[in-house]
Amino acid sequence: MTRFIAARLVMIIPILFGVSFFVFMLAHIAPGDVSITLTGPYATEETREKIREAYGLNEPLPVQYGRWLGHILEGDFGKSIANRRTVTDLIFPKFANTLSLAVTSAALAYVIGLFAGIFAASRPYGYFDRFTIASTLMFGSIPPFWFGLLLVLAFSLSLRWLPATGMTNLIGGGGAVDVILHLILPTIAAGAAPAAIIARTVRATMLEVLS
Repeated sequence: MTRFIAARLVMIIPILFGVSFFVFMLAHIAPGDVSITLTGPYATEETREKIREAYGLNEPLPVQYGRWLGHILEGDFGKSIANRRTVTDLIFPKFANTLSLAVTSAALAYVIGLFAGIFAASRPYGYFDRFTIASTLMFGSIPPFWFGLLLVLAFSLSLRWLPATGMTNLIGGGGAVDVILHLILPTIAAGAAPAAIIARTVRATMLEVLS
């Protein structure tokens, strides 16, 4: 098991490098010129060249990528050209909400997936097993964003049981109850597909072991 986990971790490294290079190239080949955006359309070419030199935009791509990756590893994500603020200042206020959704949806997926897979494998080809197979096929096939829209339409717009918008941060005026109510729908939408995958995997593994 230790070797398997170590091998998986080693395989992640080239994938992360590939993804980072892809993101870097997307930003590089995007239309527009950063120097024009920062200086305006009426700036001289000399001024724009100084901007390119200050930001390292006139250096070879491998050098730019290495510097960019080094800053990322140091936690420096740069500044936004649109509002001249650091990227960290822009994403940090939303990070708590994203982290809470990731934790709750992962917890929901593992709990439901493990229990459903175990119970289905303990009574193979029974009613619960067939129900589990059908449910995992359905929830595993529905895109999370589409499932989320269906949940909002049913439980927020039609039944008005749960809110669809209005949560700004984890320490808002509504307190813990307000946070929980706002997390229910997105947690279900984000956790349904992973729960289906986990349930199928656990069921198949247990059936193989029991046989």
